[in-house]
Amino acid sequence: MADMNHTDIGRSFTRRIAQYVDEPVVKSVGVVTQVFDSVVRLRGLGNVGAQELLEFSGGVLGMAMNLESDAVSAVLLGDNRGVREGDEVRSTGRVVEVPVGDALLGRIVDPLGRPLDGKGPITATRPSTWPSTTPAHCSAWRSRAMRWSCARMANRSPG
Repeated sequence: MADMNHTDIGRSFTRRIAQYVDEPVVKSVGVVTQVFDSVVRLRGLGNVGAQELLEFSGGVLGMAMNLESDAVSAVLLGDNRGVREGDEVRSTGRVVEVPVGDALLGRIVDPLGRPLDGKGPITATRPSTWPSTTPAHCSAWRSRAMRWSCARMANRSPG
């Protein structure tokens, strides 16, 4: 580079500019309005989709669940102590995916399939989207014992 004269530098610069491709990326940005135990309410995420992966300003990830006209509710998939009212949240444009396969047998993972057991990375070959079946559609939901257990966890009366 020290041997280049101003003409060579200009040509190199022109060549780099010609190769540069600028594609705008549109992402929704919102703000946290309420923080509950592991659920947050958000405003400003107009283009977010169901089960979309969200990234909070502290690096915590979440999943968009309840889409309303003026707000979004999301489940936090990390430490909820890092999320505060007023924090910024961004959509990623990706649906939450987790690794699946035999490589997960006997492993301890977080909600995104990242290893927590110190046994190294997981070599699952195929990703799967987050399960979207609601409790009402599960055969186990039809059992009264299961409804009672789920209702107790949600602090409401069983149906």
